Amino acid sequence: MRSFLPAATLAVAALLMSGCDKMQSTAVTGSAAPHFAAVDRSRLRSEKTEQFIYVPTRQVPGDRRLIASQFRTLVETAPGGTVVHVIETPGHRPLACIVLPGGPPNTRQRNRDFREAVAGLKKFFNSDGPPDGSDQLHLPLVPSTVANLRRTTYPCRIILCGAPTYDEPDDPTFTTEKGMVPSDGLLFALHSPFSERPDLPDATLISWLIPNMTWGTDRDQRRELERFWKLFFQIRHGNVIRLTPDPALAFSFTLPHLNNQIVAVDEIPAMRHPKVETELENKEAPVPVIVPVQIPNVSFKKPGSIAHRIEMNGGNVEALVGESIVLQVVYDGSGSMASKIQENNLTILSLSESLPPLVKSLEIGIEVHSSIGTRRFPVTQIKEQESDGGASLQNLRDFLSSIDASGSDGVMREMLGSGMTHLASVGVGKRQFLMVVADCVCGVTPSDSDAQFAGMIPLTRQWATENKTDRRLISMFSGDKDEHEKFFRDIGAINANSCFSRSPDDLIEAVISSALPPGTLQNR
Repeated sequence: MRSFLPAATLAVAALLMSGCDKMQSTAVTGSAAPHFAAVDRSRLRSEKTEQFIYVPTRQVPGDRRLIASQFRTLVETAPGGTVVHVIETPGHRPLACIVLPGGPPNTRQRNRDFREAVAGLKKFFNSDGPPDGSDQLHLPLVPSTVANLRRTTYPCRIILCGAPTYDEPDDPTFTTEKGMVPSDGLLFALHSPFSERPDLPDATLISWLIPNMTWGTDRDQRRELERFWKLFFQIRHGNVIRLTPDPALAFSFTLPHLNNQIVAVDEIPAMRHPKVETELENKEAPVPVIVPVQIPNVSFKKPGSIAHRIEMNGGNVEALVGESIVLQVVYDGSGSMASKIQENNLTILSLSESLPPLVKSLEIGIEVHSSIGTRRFPVTQIKEQESDGGASLQNLRDFLSSIDASGSDGVMREMLGSGMTHLASVGVGKRQFLMVVADCVCGVTPSDSDAQFAGMIPLTRQWATENKTDRRLISMFSGDKDEHEKFFRDIGAINANSCFSRSPDDLIEAVISSALPPGTLQNR
């Protein structure tokens, strides 16, 4: 058997629970006669599939062992070549990805890779999770996780082990913990956590292991949440075939399958009480008078985040998706700048943590100029932590923390020239930000300062307005000399997208403004 991940990180339940008794399926019946989908029984028993099993960090004591028992049965009996993923939620952390070897259970257990894979999941399945862990599945992420982890074109099968509730700290507006349910309108609202998700593979089947029959607040909420999540998966080509507290039944995709076609209701995007409709229709109402209104900006993103600030200013986060952003920061590294450099570094780190998921790519370069010399962090791509384990972000952190502001001022002409040169070398197809941070226009004397100031302005304007470029200059001044402040104000107005600044947060504002309609944010 070949695993997609190192054997030490994988697991095979065939060796996990040798003392567990196999569960017997318990029939679940209802008062209404179910409608059954036409599914080929023989294919369900023999076809290779790719299965995704989602298990929350914390569960009711004992539930994890019942899941482990069914996992063992799955990997013993599924056809060779079947791919099985185990994913821990709410963070959707992949715990295992296994390609099952061929042969009966005893043959599989003799497979070395198969046996060695036990270590990765044994501790997880033998524990109910930390008391302060989350029991949430973080359901809106399921389609994205499947898209990111899928390895084959085999039929897709998903097993969800947890309640169909939603209670995420990043989305407190949409919690269902107080008995509320999302309306159908939230499935299509632009900034809703339940929209903007990729499709599942065609004809994906979803089986749901619920903790009990009394999850949630009451019967009305359970009914409406079950309907909402069925519709959530349905519009992405998935079919929830059952919700059951029986682990053996949840791990079985054999018939019967309920036909769960849901018709979406034209509702306003809102969280509502399960007994209250979000819109009522009065068929005898007179023809309404159309009154133009100003619709307020709304954002469902985490308050204070870059995405939230973009949307609350009337912009669209999607405007950044295809953008490659390059940020070059040039510091006056003299001793008087120590506190300002530390303050600005916090802003750089905030951007480097927040921007990578929103843009095509983010590159950052840092230069520190002083009489002692010049230190450089070359322009480097800062990747999402999931893609490189946080290595690029840690390298940036290390450099920023190593900056020691000392010596006397660097030379402004060299600072500007070096920053512009480095950005010019990355190509014209990228959105470029040059931030110059200093408390004086250093390297000039009173007798030649006017000429020096005047000479640097045309060079900077030529760079900022070069044909087919998208460049922004943020001139951050922390000094107190009027003539030096005037120079910083002049280069901060070098083109329509640039700005003068006294606050590091204006760098974030510059990034935000690049995703807004022209004229939405004015230069300071």
